[in-house]
Amino acid sequence: MDSEDCHGRYQTEKKSVEDYNIWAQEYLKRTAWGDSCRSWYKNNKTSGQVRGVYPGTTSHFKNALERIGGEDFHIKYTSVNRLWCLGNGEMEEEKDGLGDMAGYFKEGVWG
Repeated sequence: MDSEDCHGRYQTEKKSVEDYNIWAQEYLKRTAWGDSCRSWYKNNKTSGQVRGVYPGTTSHFKNALERIGGEDFHIKYTSVNRLWCLGNGEMEEEKDGLGDMAGYFKEGVWG
């Protein structure tokens, strides 16, 4: 989002945080951290919310980051027009006619 003229001015929607925490705790109940043992993940207690651990696999985390939706954030843009992030209509790779001008074509897909 930094390349989209936001420059760190985002605030997570409160409802999104609440929903995430409920979802995360449900997942973490099924893990070793959910057992009734003393853990710093549970503020040195034997029960309670598990904190500091992503509730899923590394692959799941990567995929989740790729699908984060703007609806979960209040975004304050630095420009008057929030669509300035679209730039000049060209990709950096297309600048001066250099680079792959049709990277979306995959060999074997189009015949």
